[in-house]
Amino acid sequence: MDLGRPWQPGSACDHLLVAPPYIVDEGAGEFEIFGLALSLLWLIPITASEAEFANHHGGYLLGEEIAEADVGVFQADRPSVR
Repeated sequence: MDLGRPWQPGSACDHLLVAPPYIVDEGAGEFEIFGLALSLLWLIPITASEAEFANHHGGYLLGEEIAEADVGVFQADRPSVR
């Protein structure tokens, strides 16, 4: 999702990856309450080049690369993994 501006001042991340919290654990964020099945999604700030990679190769693969890079995903000044 293109934000059209950095998510925080000074950040290179101007897109959001909408994804389940699979980086934490498969099935994390899925639960039932009052008989309704609910799924939580993460909004992960990403750069334009990361968004382009996700569009071509999938958000799951980008998420894996971000996890392997061991960067502070929600730090405004984090480096791009792509």
